[in-house]
Formats: sequence, structure tokens, C-alpha cells
Amino acid sequence: MLTFENTCSDEPLPPAGTGLSNIEAVAEKYHGTALTEKSGRLF
Repeated sequence: MLTFENTCSDEPLPPAGTGLSNIEAVAEKYHGTALTEKSGRLF
């Protein structure tokens, strides 16, 4: 399990970019999952 935290604005998040798409593709390839969530100013 890996956990990453980034700060972000209070605005809604934009669509997933290249980085998140790559993480999701690798997780799927190795039969895993990628979960993203936003809590306050943390993504």
C-alpha cells in the first residue's frame, strides 16, 4: 500500500491528469486498485 498526500484548493478537483491515469493503469495491470479522495485541502 502506498499513500500520498498533496495540498489543493477548496475548489472542485479538475479531471485526472496523466500522472493519475498512469497510476490507475499500473494498478489495474497488476490486479490492484487506486483510490483517490479529497478531504478539505488534502487530496
